[in-house]
Amino acid sequence: MKNESNSNEIPKDFTVTMALMDLLPCLFFAGSCFILSGFIDNTLFFAGAMLCVLAGLFKTAWKFVIALAKKNIWILNRQMRFLMPTGFIMMIISIVISRDKIELAAIAKALMSFPSAVFFILAIAGIIMMTYYAKHGDMFDARMNWIEELTNAFAQGFVFLGLLFL
Repeated sequence: MKNESNSNEIPKDFTVTMALMDLLPCLFFAGSCFILSGFIDNTLFFAGAMLCVLAGLFKTAWKFVIALAKKNIWILNRQMRFLMPTGFIMMIISIVISRDKIELAAIAKALMSFPSAVFFILAIAGIIMMTYYAKHGDMFDARMNWIEELTNAFAQGFVFLGLLFL
C-alpha cells in the first residue's frame, strides 16, 4: 500500500462527508452482527464483532480528525490491521465452539435462497474489490478513499440485506 508511513503527513481533501461515509459500513456491519448473534449465541462472537466495529469506528475517527483538526493521528488508522483480524478470528472461533448449537444446514440453505444469495454474491464481489484496493490503493488519496468507502458501504449493505432476508 502506498503512503503508509507513520509520518505526520496529512491526507489532502478529507472531508466530514467522507468521514460520515466511512461510518456507514460500520453501521451495516454492526447490524449484520446483531442479526447473526440471533444464530450464534456466544459471548466470544459478540466480543469479536464489537472489536471489528470498534476498529471501523477508530478509522472513521481518523478521518474526522483529519477533516476537522487537520492532524494525522496515524494509530487510529493503523490499528485496523490488528483489531479487525483479531475480531474476525474471535468470531470464527466462536462459531467453531458453538457449531453443535448452530443449525449449519438450515443456515446454508437460507444463504442460497433468493434474494439473499444475490445480495451475498454482490457482497463477495465488493469484498474482493476492497481487498484489491487495500493492496494497491493510496490511503492518503481522497478519490481512492471515496471509491473504497462506496465499495465497502455497498458490500456491507448487501451483507446486511442478505441477512435481513434469511
